[in-house]
Amino acid sequence: MQLARISKGSLVETAIESLRQAIEKGHWAIGERLPVEAQLSESLGVSRNTVREAVRVLVHVGMLGHVRGMAPTFEPQRMQEKPCGESTGPS
Repeated sequence: MQLARISKGSLVETAIESLRQAIEKGHWAIGERLPVEAQLSESLGVSRNTVREAVRVLVHVGMLGHVRGMAPTFEPQRMQEKPCGESTGPS
């Protein structure tokens, strides 16, 4: 029997999508801390390393805030910030 291999990337992408959907559905309030990695990994059915990588990506794109040693927080205002140099309106 030939099975398709699951790549590490696909697990991380699935975790990212699950967390992103939960954020968009309002699962966490603004500034609210997300559950710890162990709880997220159990909920998502993936390893803590997969959760850690998914959270890292969501922090990088601005959907979550993170301070080392603390659980990530939901910070939607970062999602709405414009990149440097982009105009916010007429001058």
